[in-house]
Amino acid sequence: MFFCLSAILIAASANLSARDFDVADFGADGKSEALADSAIQKAIDECSKSGGGEVRVGNGLYNCNNIRLKDGVILNIDRGATIKMTPVDGKKPAALVIAEKVKKRRHKGIRHA
Repeated sequence: MFFCLSAILIAASANLSARDFDVADFGADGKSEALADSAIQKAIDECSKSGGGEVRVGNGLYNCNNIRLKDGVILNIDRGATIKMTPVDGKKPAALVIAEKVKKRRHKGIRHA
């Protein structure tokens, strides 16, 4: 009985962790002055492809031109994280986070500075 319950718990936790994506795993470390939007976008895209989940942005400064949210993705921004709108070629984007054709959008930790 204990073995079966352990196997179920391990399988359940494996499914939960498969739906959580850290932008650091995609190349955005929050320490670089380089643009991080492509790495963050890759994490969002992979999360959406897997059926949804949470994309975590850890502590640090992330320079971004823009990010496109997708259905089923929760953008979780740590308290010590800053996503800075950064112009590219002198052109500032109309919005930092874009959510077009998204039925449900959620985010955690966003505050305006």
